[in-house]
Amino acid sequence: MTIPLVDGTYDLTIPALTQPNTVFKLKGRGAPHLQREGKGDLIVNIRVEMPKEFSKKDKELIETLDNSISPNAYKKVKAYNDKMKNL
Repeated sequence: MTIPLVDGTYDLTIPALTQPNTVFKLKGRGAPHLQREGKGDLIVNIRVEMPKEFSKKDKELIETLDNSISPNAYKKVKAYNDKMKNL
């Protein structure tokens, strides 16, 4: 992903399986300091936008993918389900 900066751009590689609202701190890539040399840090917050509509084929592909992923891959869902079992 290319991030626009005041003095150019920065190519940020976002690792696979990065979760929404993950924050990356790009040291020395932010705005220049006003009363000293150097630049501050640039904070990049990962946001995920979901489509509002899916085609029939898209829905089928998503369902196929969902069925192929182990429920244990979702840590929060697993933790919730484990708590519910203990009630």
